[in-house]
Amino acid sequence: MPSSRRLERIGLIAAVLVLAIGCRHDAVAPTITDYRGPFCGEMRFTVMTTTWMMGQPPTTLTSVFDGEVRLFVQSDSANDFYVDDDSAEDPDRKITIAFIPQGHITSLLEEDGTLVEKTGYHYGHNGGFDHLDTLRFTLGGLGGLGGGTNYSVVGVRR
Repeated sequence: MPSSRRLERIGLIAAVLVLAIGCRHDAVAPTITDYRGPFCGEMRFTVMTTTWMMGQPPTTLTSVFDGEVRLFVQSDSANDFYVDDDSAEDPDRKITIAFIPQGHITSLLEEDGTLVEKTGYHYGHNGGFDHLDTLRFTLGGLGGLGGGTNYSVVGVRR
């Protein structure tokens, strides 16, 4: 009889171990991937800046700047070239493109890498990513009725 109790205990312990090991689930939280992430990173921007003033020929300068594409944060609205209120835009769909030292743009980004066209008072941008490593966009209409600035920008991932 003592050996049958020992066998029962061993059997019970084995059954508990099998259940414990077999039912073990590592708690893995589902990963929610932000579709904007692969588009973000450091870039080298080639910027063609065209300035014009009424009665004078336009001038175009080409410059190269190191900048970045990053996920939008609310404080990016402070130095955005877009001056109208865009607070109704979904911040979880926006990116910030810092392509020159003195300013940046914010834009809604489609999952395919297209920048959602944005227009406003003396403002307009459009463009998008050719692929994850190259961004092309234009920014125009900046200025007033007597003169202004337009940018044509190509960014390549560094």
